[in-house]
Amino acid sequence: MKKLLLSLFAVFMMTTAMAQSPFGGMNFDPKEIAARRTEEMTEKFKLSKEQAEKVAVLNVDFFTNLFKDGFPPMTPPQTSQDGKPSFGPDMTNYNKELKTILSKEQFKAYEEDHAKRMAEMEKRMKEFMPQ
Repeated sequence: MKKLLLSLFAVFMMTTAMAQSPFGGMNFDPKEIAARRTEEMTEKFKLSKEQAEKVAVLNVDFFTNLFKDGFPPMTPPQTSQDGKPSFGPDMTNYNKELKTILSKEQFKAYEEDHAKRMAEMEKRMKEFMPQ
């Protein structure tokens, strides 16, 4: 009886472990990610309602394209135009469009925030990527 209970418990634990996302339950729905990012940007950069609506459309387009083939694979960093390693997608078009939506002050704050985010991402990626 004890072995049966232990076996059932083991099967239950394996089933539970297999049902969880390999990424810790993170949701990779592009529209939800875009909505969260838009909300974060609206608060952080104090966007007007009109700006927030435009940023929402831009973010949905960006994240839908980013996730069009599913979760982006973990790939080695590419070299960006400035010669630094790039750990994310090409943001050139996104940034051009965003610059037309935000004020100069908001865009400067966005660039500073983005640089900080990329430095943090680079640090995390280096921890997981062998040299």
